[in-house]
Amino acid sequence: MRDPSQLHHCVAGWALQDWADLVSLNFDGLTTEALRRCSKPSEIVPVVLTEPKALQDYFLGNPIGQNGSKRIIPVVKVWGDVFHAVCTSQQCPEFGNRTPIYELDASKFKDGCPSCHAPRQLQIFFTGYEEKEKATDKLMRELLKYVAPRIGCIVTIGFSGLWDQTLISW
Repeated sequence: MRDPSQLHHCVAGWALQDWADLVSLNFDGLTTEALRRCSKPSEIVPVVLTEPKALQDYFLGNPIGQNGSKRIIPVVKVWGDVFHAVCTSQQCPEFGNRTPIYELDASKFKDGCPSCHAPRQLQIFFTGYEEKEKATDKLMRELLKYVAPRIGCIVTIGFSGLWDQTLISW
């Protein structure tokens, strides 16, 4: 429910200019929201890619703008310990289904589950060290297949806590 920082808007601008591929370890949705705010909704669709197959589909898919489609800007999310919203009604078909918070519309969270409108509970999901490392390795290998040939440099930036203000002031 926070607004993207100036730094989020900065890297969103880089991605919109094709100067950067965005890889995020945070699951707060602020990078995606910055992309929405920095672009025209009629032209750009920011998407979150979390699985190797989704990366493959994106990079091997049809070129941008085919058949009047909008340009897709990906944010690759490296899986980690993620907060999820879970429906609390055992009678609902959505009960127990985890929705990562970066996929939620913050303005509609108070409305509850989209199927039954029961309250949703925020839970942290920990995949376990070994499973997380294997999933991350697969995702990064797939990403490197498509991004490595065009890497000019890698910039690592922290977006949480006091990092933003310190980096912006430099």
